[in-house]
Amino acid sequence: MAARRLVLTKHAQDMLDEREIPFNWIERVLDAPVFEEPDTTHIGAIRAFAPIVEFGNRMLRVVYYDSEAAIRVITLHFDRGATRRSRRP
Repeated sequence: MAARRLVLTKHAQDMLDEREIPFNWIERVLDAPVFEEPDTTHIGAIRAFAPIVEFGNRMLRVVYYDSEAAIRVITLHFDRGATRRSRRP
């Protein structure tokens, strides 16, 4: 991920500010997701999930589009149901 630019949409930036989520947590999720799945709302987008130790190991969901030029984050939030989905066989 370091080779490409990380771009936040206005919505993603608003969520980051509103929820007081440090930017480096987004980088952490995108660098080492525990699991990923296609986003059902945004065609072609990917949901990446990783626990944030500093936030009680809650799973941060980062929804993004991946291109050769940049990774464009469109939204992010803590996902209470993600832990159960990550344990599915």
